[in-house]
This record gives sequence, structure tokens and C-alpha cells, in this order.
Amino acid sequence: MTKVTGGCDCGNVRYEAEGEIDGAVSCHCKQCQKIHGIYKPMLVINKTDLKITEDSGLSWYESSPDNKRGFCKDCGSAIFKKPNDDAKAMSDKIMPSVGSLDDTTPWKNQLNVFCKFKGEYYNMPDGEQKEIM
Repeated sequence: MTKVTGGCDCGNVRYEAEGEIDGAVSCHCKQCQKIHGIYKPMLVINKTDLKITEDSGLSWYESSPDNKRGFCKDCGSAIFKKPNDDAKAMSDKIMPSVGSLDDTTPWKNQLNVFCKFKGEYYNMPDGEQKEIM
């Protein structure tokens, strides 16, 4: 069992999670590039293992037919990606951004996805596992 805590820059969104967390996954799709500036390193957590402890700044929007994104409406921090309940894949998961964690030290990137969309301005470190989607 692993426990993590995190939130936005201003503190108006806070969360904690406890459960099985394997490691970080980085998404290189165009949407993640636009939202995060380069790519999104995230943890993949069961929705039932994550508890939002402060939500006064939390706002959600539908970023695609299958996903919602959660951000702080007060400071602009992009925090969560969450597949809709009827999504084709991973509907039982929620993905907080690694950058929103209080302690990012233990998290190493385990997998890169949507690499074919990766910008030419970014070189992936040698040896990182790549999943071409």
C-alpha cells in the first residue's frame, strides 16, 4: 500500500490516495501537450482509492468524449484526468499529475504513451520504455 498527498499551487484543491500505485506514466498526446506545456506525467490510481479533501477551487470540464480534466479555477493548476464512467478504457481510474504531488521523489517514469505525437523539441531519455499508440 502506498499513500500520496497533493494539490494545486494555491491550496484550494487537495487530495490523498492510498492503494496500489505502480509508478508514473507520461502521456505525449497533443491534448496533454496543450494543457501541460510539454507532456503529462501522471499516476494511475483507482478512483475508489483517491479522496478529495479540499475542493473549493476544483472545476471539471469534458476534454474529450471519454475524459474529464480537473483543475483549480483559482490558480489554474491542471491536476486530474479522469475517464468518464462509460469510457471504453480505464473508467475505474483517476490520474493526478505527478507535479501536483507533495512529494515527487519516489516516482520514476515507467511508461510513455502516445509517443508518435511527441514534439521534436523533446528528447526522451535513453532506456525509458515507450509505448507507441
